[in-house]
Amino acid sequence: MKAALLSKHGGVDAFYYGDTPDPVPGPGEIVVDIHAASVNAADYKVRLGSYDSKLKFPYILGRDFSGVVSAVGPGADLRVGDEVFAVCDAGIEGAYAEKIAIKSALAAIKPPKLNHDEAAAMALTSLTAIWAIEDTAQLKKGETVLIDMKSKAASEWSGNIYSRDSGNTYYATMALQGPDQLQVEACALGRFFCSGNAWSRIAKPERLITYRQISTEPRS
Repeated sequence: MKAALLSKHGGVDAFYYGDTPDPVPGPGEIVVDIHAASVNAADYKVRLGSYDSKLKFPYILGRDFSGVVSAVGPGADLRVGDEVFAVCDAGIEGAYAEKIAIKSALAAIKPPKLNHDEAAAMALTSLTAIWAIEDTAQLKKGETVLIDMKSKAASEWSGNIYSRDSGNTYYATMALQGPDQLQVEACALGRFFCSGNAWSRIAKPERLITYRQISTEPRS
């Protein structure tokens, strides 16, 4: 198969397009023909050597992808032809390629309303959002929450997941759109709520989640 191979730590010039053996599914694994893969901060940090990962070169980067199952190993619970999206296990990459072998438990059926590009962009950010809400913040039903930096992908997902699961309203801030411009979509500060230019008094949020404090790159 063809892949974007990383020859060494460094800039994008360290990539080259080449051949590598096709993956074979092991027990509980599937092989996915990749239609789209995303690029996130963890990818470029691994490329630069920011993690003490001791990569063996040439190396294939990429964690999030969407595609079609082309082979199934013993015990896997998906079928050939299933459209799936997934994120690689912590500390593992390999999505910048035509094919990838992955545990079937890490893959989910792609929603029909999403194309492969959209699904590939969901995996790590939505997983991070669930991790932040359930494991780090340990939110309880009925709590009121202010999510800071709503324009970050993971915090967007956090708001969607929280309001869906609890049935309650959450409040969020937007990040800077330019050097001197703050675009506010929904900002709860103290006892006031702003949506666009309309302000109204609200109860003070009980909890604050800030993505300046919660890592968006869980690794083992």
